[in-house]
Amino acid sequence: MATHACVVRRKADAACFAKLSASQSCLTAKSVNRSVSVFALLFGVVLAVGVSGAPFKSENEKFTCLPKQGNADQWVALVYDSQHSITFACDGGTPLPSKLLSEDDGLIVCNESDGEDECEKNAAPLSTFLPGAKKEWVTGTLQQGIKITIPDEHYPATSKAFRVGCKAGKNVCLLHVYVQSRESEVIGQVAHCAYSPNVRLRPITVNPENNGVTLICGPDGKAFPDDYMNHHCTELDECKERPYSAVFPGFSSSFWTGEASGVAGATLTIPKDQFPSTAQTIYLGCTGHPDDKQVTCVVPVNIEEVAKPAGAGSNPGGGSQPDQSSEKRDGEQVNKGKPPTGGSGGATTGKQNASQNAKDKGETGGENGDSPVLRGDACDELPSYVALSAASLTATAIFAY
Repeated sequence: MATHACVVRRKADAACFAKLSASQSCLTAKSVNRSVSVFALLFGVVLAVGVSGAPFKSENEKFTCLPKQGNADQWVALVYDSQHSITFACDGGTPLPSKLLSEDDGLIVCNESDGEDECEKNAAPLSTFLPGAKKEWVTGTLQQGIKITIPDEHYPATSKAFRVGCKAGKNVCLLHVYVQSRESEVIGQVAHCAYSPNVRLRPITVNPENNGVTLICGPDGKAFPDDYMNHHCTELDECKERPYSAVFPGFSSSFWTGEASGVAGATLTIPKDQFPSTAQTIYLGCTGHPDDKQVTCVVPVNIEEVAKPAGAGSNPGGGSQPDQSSEKRDGEQVNKGKPPTGGSGGATTGKQNASQNAKDKGETGGENGDSPVLRGDACDELPSYVALSAASLTATAIFAY
C-alpha cells in the first residue's frame, strides 16, 4: 500500500482535513507548541527506525521524492493567508509528467485523480487547473527543488488541486497539491467573493470621496444579475432587478470598467455629480454555480446622499409650511425666515423667544453650565429698568424735601 503523508499549516478547510484524516501519517510544517515539537521528534525517530528507506523526505515546506525506495502518495495543502508555497524535488528518478517544466508555460501538472499513465497523457499547464496562474510563480530546478508560490490575491474562489511526481522503474512518487479557496471578504472598497452557501459580506459605503466599488467574482464565478452593468438587485436574499437609472438619473454603463469574472474584477465608479439626493442601498453579487442559487456571495453597497445646496427645499409659493432652517449663534437658537403660525409679528415673536431663552438660561445656568448671560433682543429691556430707577430717585428726593 502506498504511504500517505501530508504537510499542512494550522489553517485548512474541511475538505482537506477529510482527505488527510484517512492518511497513515501527517507531518506538520511548523510546530505549534513544545508538546507538538516533542511529538514530532519522537515520530521522526520511530519513522527512521521502523520505516527504513522511506520513499520521500519532508522538511519544512519542501518535499523530496525518492522513488527508488518505493511508492508514495503525498498531500500538501496551500492555505490562503497562511502557507503560500511548496517546494518539490525528485531524487533518483525522472519527472512525472516527463515535461514538468516548460519555458513557455512554466509548470506542467496532472489532474488530481490521474495515475501514472493518465498523468503523462493528460498533462497540462498549471493555468489549466488554477486559472490566472503565471509561469513566474515557479522557480528552481528539479534537482534542487521546484518552488511553487501562489500570491494571496490569486487564491481561487473554489478549491483546486493538481499533481506532480517522479518515477523510477515501477515505483511512482506523487505529490498532490491542494489549493484551498480564499475566503469571501471586503478589503477597502473591494469585495472578493468565494463560494459557499449564502455568503453575506459587510456593506461597502460609496460617497463622493470614495466613489467606486469593485466586485471580484473570479474565473469560477459570474456576477448577477446577468446584465449587472445596467441592473442591480434591490434586496439581500432575493434579486429583484432594477435599472441603475432609478438611482442615478444620468447613469451610463460606462460607469463600469473591467470584468467581474476577471482576476481584477469589475469596478463601478459614480461621478461626483451623479449621487442621489437621498441615501440608497443596492446589492451586488456573484454566484459560483449557476444551477445552485444558494451558492451566492452578496455585498450591500450603501450610497450616501449629496447635501442639498443652500436655498434648496424652500417654499417659494408662500405656503403654510414654515422654513425650518436655523443656525446657532453665541449659544442660542436664532430662527430664520417666516415666523411660526400664530405669532403676532416677526419682531415681537423674536423678542419673546429671546426673553424666554434668556429666562431659561438664567434658571439652568446657561447651556454649558456657565453664568447666565443676556444676549440678543433681551438687552432691549434695559432702558425700562433704568427709567424705573430714575423715577424712584426723584420721588425720594421730593419726599425728603
